[in-house]
Amino acid sequence: MMEDRGYGQESLCSEAIRQTGQPWNGIRCQAVWRYRKPALPVRSWPVLCKEVWRAFKDCNGYSISYGHPRLPLLSNFAIAARVEQISTFERLFLSLSPPFELATRPVRYLFRTQIIREVQPQPFTFCPDLQIHERTRQLYLVGLWQCYPPAQLIESDLRSELSFRHRPQHENAETARQIRTIRNSVSLHLRRGDYLNHFGSGLILTNEYYSKAMAEMRDRFGETTFFVFSDDKGFATQFVSNNPDCILVGNNKSESAHEDLRLMSLCKNHIIANSTFSWWGAWLNCRTTKVVIAPKQWLGVDTTTVELLPSNWIRI
Repeated sequence: MMEDRGYGQESLCSEAIRQTGQPWNGIRCQAVWRYRKPALPVRSWPVLCKEVWRAFKDCNGYSISYGHPRLPLLSNFAIAARVEQISTFERLFLSLSPPFELATRPVRYLFRTQIIREVQPQPFTFCPDLQIHERTRQLYLVGLWQCYPPAQLIESDLRSELSFRHRPQHENAETARQIRTIRNSVSLHLRRGDYLNHFGSGLILTNEYYSKAMAEMRDRFGETTFFVFSDDKGFATQFVSNNPDCILVGNNKSESAHEDLRLMSLCKNHIIANSTFSWWGAWLNCRTTKVVIAPKQWLGVDTTTVELLPSNWIRI
């Protein structure tokens, strides 16, 4: 389900993936796509995705903006777009506050701007019909858009853009070497820090989930080494001390979080948390033989009923 918020400007050529700082379940992490093109409106995700990435690769006016609290780490990937801070005007323009929404309505109409917001009773669901108006010349797509089909549509381009610009250095280089030399390496992600603050302990994955997932990996591959990534170093240290076949990867801070993504992707197989961070870490591994174990319950949602995970990922 999507909510249409009226009108907009100029011409449809992809211009930005933006983080608005709008709250979702207490976490400020919604994304906004701003898309412009001097042609007929795009009415389907397949066409939109391909048009966006074609312009994206050509650097045709495309930019990426970040709001609070994410750091601009995309410069570490082979993305050709410029990175900029979201403007105050755009924050007001996209605000759901009734006074701002009402005040900006004439501007949206004048510049033929349409805003489509992801409003779903069931999250992680693919919405193929964007319902774009004929007169729209500037389109904002606001929401999390967390589902697998759009990524699948542009997989080859996406993998190319999300390759790393630089080689790992120092401790990360040593960890990468270690991962490559181990016969069966598995990344294991413990997501806790901000989840505990925003959701409480109720939606944190249990030790039972990790025990079952680790047992599944051992049953499949025999001797296994688990590389543990976490935003809660104290908890992760205790976890590793209780599991002798685990190695803690704890040298990266928030400003070098992309290095954790790289190291995750180098592992042969993956145990992910209910977190899109480790989702991407597993997805960036391009091995067709990889085994990925994911939680069946993802922040209260049954992942067997939505389109968040690739069909061949194992749910526990």
